[in-house]
Amino acid sequence: MGKRILLLTYGTRGDVQPCMALGLGLKEAGHEVVIAAPMDHEEFVREWGLDFRGLPGDVTAFSARLVSGGRNPIVTAREVTEYALPIGREIWQVGQEVTQGFDLIIHTFLMTLLGHQAAVKQGIPDISLQFFPLFADTLPLLHWDWAWRPYRWVVNGLYNQVYWWLNRFGYAWLRRGTDMPAWDMKWPFRDRPGRAATPMMLAVSPLLVPQPEAAWTAPIKVSGFLELPVADDWEPEGALAEFLAAGEKPVFVGFGSMVSDEAERLRRVVEGALAECGLRGVLYGGWGGLKGTEEVSERVHFLEGGAPFSRLFPLMRGVVHHGG
Repeated sequence: MGKRILLLTYGTRGDVQPCMALGLGLKEAGHEVVIAAPMDHEEFVREWGLDFRGLPGDVTAFSARLVSGGRNPIVTAREVTEYALPIGREIWQVGQEVTQGFDLIIHTFLMTLLGHQAAVKQGIPDISLQFFPLFADTLPLLHWDWAWRPYRWVVNGLYNQVYWWLNRFGYAWLRRGTDMPAWDMKWPFRDRPGRAATPMMLAVSPLLVPQPEAAWTAPIKVSGFLELPVADDWEPEGALAEFLAAGEKPVFVGFGSMVSDEAERLRRVVEGALAECGLRGVLYGGWGGLKGTEEVSERVHFLEGGAPFSRLFPLMRGVVHHGG
């Protein structure tokens, strides 16, 4: 019999799309799946036939506010205090309702403690779905010999402590002036009386992070990347197809979910670099606001609306991406 499964995530498309890929697989296996994510992503999620529950906050707007602060830590702190923390209170309160009525909660990085607490209160299992191995302090990272292991354990241990402390501090701020209960959470990734450590699904390629032979804390499964299905016969169309056919393979330059208040300067930098190297380029502005103008060189094509990268990248000479 199928289970009701909640995939709880927060962030940009890079945080949501892998959850959708996993959700489609679970749905195909006979489970009832709901994606809970920021409202920005509702249309995208529903287009793939998945149920959706909205969480408060405008991720794009918050990213833009952080970018506007530049490298000024005072401005950044002010933006976090004035915007992020109030939204955090709403997310926590809405999250208490969204997480009810499921048999399993799968949560990603920013939703780790909210998802875990909700699962503990309901007496149901939870799984941590992570896209980078920060909580996994025993993973034998590829190409890291034994001499680096003490360093890795110390760094990851410190990171986990900082993450835990920031969440405790943030929660104390969130519950001021509300009826939110006092902090009663435990670190999810260690066994404790009556509850085993939360298992972790690490959605990265085993070529980057191999499956560990044993984990000292929570069970870990390196699953490989989670990708939405793409038709085997996908081919570039329209202006993109014409550009690719008109010359040598181009270099892809993409900014994904990066928000920038210097879009025009970035465009000129990219075009100048391509021209200096004598290369053609496909430029994907994403959230960065980079757009084609009449001044754009014929050696550059602006990708509108995106494309399946798993099919597009093999057609490129190289890829420059934002790493998100």
